[in-house]
Amino acid sequence: MPIPLHRYVAALHGRSTLPFVITQRHAQRTEEAGIETFSEQVDYRFEDGVVLRYELELDDEGAAQEGVCGECWIRYAVVDTPQGVSVTPASKVFSNLCQAGFWLRMMQE
Repeated sequence: MPIPLHRYVAALHGRSTLPFVITQRHAQRTEEAGIETFSEQVDYRFEDGVVLRYELELDDEGAAQEGVCGECWIRYAVVDTPQGVSVTPASKVFSNLCQAGFWLRMMQE
């Protein structure tokens, strides 16, 4: 039976007790045409052998304004699983933090 992706994502946000370690992290800030962009990629290895990659890209223009959830790009993707383990869906993409948070809340109910 496949394991739901949201269980792993919940652990990254402290909403689950699945043990994990960070195996790789890369973050950078760049500026082009006066727009500053922050990007981050983090790989997490869970106790069951699943490796989940978190990617985020956010720029000044997408920054949140009061009462508005700012635009960004967020991706959670399963990049490795041990034999016999299946995670579904294998990846999920969001266009802002509010959307990602809502998805996680709905999946945990």
